[in-house]
Amino acid sequence: MKSSMTPVGFTVVGSSIFLILLGMTLPFSSLVKDSRTEQTVCHLHGKELQLDLVPIVYGLPAFGQDYWEMQERFPNAHTHVLGGCIVQLEKLALVRYFPMCRAALRNRRSAG
Repeated sequence: MKSSMTPVGFTVVGSSIFLILLGMTLPFSSLVKDSRTEQTVCHLHGKELQLDLVPIVYGLPAFGQDYWEMQERFPNAHTHVLGGCIVQLEKLALVRYFPMCRAALRNRRSAG
């Protein structure tokens, strides 16, 4: 069953960002954390980063060596955002990512 709060997209109007939910346009800041960095170009590929909504992971995750290796090898995959130990209202974050980094990370994970 799909949540009634599942976003179907987002739009940028001037410097404001809005979520599109169930045909309604809601202010971005009320539901989503803005996790965009000032970096707009992938330093590995030299191409422009794109915008995406990703899940926020709350809690204190235990990271293995593999996690840190993946962060270094695919620095602009940005598949999630760490939200800290205290769960907040926001469940999604807006990030800048590079599709080739994300695809390479996905391929690496599926290869085992």
